[in-house]
Formats: sequence, C-alpha cells, structure tokens
Amino acid sequence: MNGPLSYFVPTYGFPRYYASKGQFDELRATLDRLKLGDKRCSTHLERLLSGEAQAESDYRVLLASDRNVAPFLSGFSESTVGDPLEQFSLDGRR
Repeated sequence: MNGPLSYFVPTYGFPRYYASKGQFDELRATLDRLKLGDKRCSTHLERLLSGEAQAESDYRVLLASDRNVAPFLSGFSESTVGDPLEQFSLDGRR
C-alpha cells in the first residue's frame, strides 16, 4: 500500500476533507438554504465533516475508563510531530 496512510493511523474526518474543504461547499450552501433557524447547524456540520464530534466521543470514553491506577491515561497527550492535520484539542490536550 502506498500513500500517506500506508500504516495504521486513526482518522475521523470525511475522506479528503483536509485536502479540500471546498468540496463540501455545496453541502454547506444547501444546509444554509434550509433556513432551519439555528446557526449551530453549520457548527454541527463542520464538526461532523472534520471528525471532531467523533474524536470528542472517543475522548469521553477515554475519560470514563480512566482510573487513578497505572497506566494513568489522564497524563498523556498526542504529539505534534509531523504536524498532524487531524488533531483536536479537548480539555487542553491533543
């Protein structure tokens, strides 16, 4: 397998979202035309497309499983090595 994901890495965003966010402009415009009366709809859509909502869900599972015993999950954070595209900050951690 060749390419940027030739090794395992968890991904949350829609395919190619980070390569070309503009490909979703028509979807955004359609949502805006629906006149749902709630500006948060756009925020929810972006969180869905970027994968932030799913990452936050996984983070909540991590918090729920953390205990005050080894391996002390609350003490780690993801590295910024390689300048990852899909990195979310939750409670000040990556």
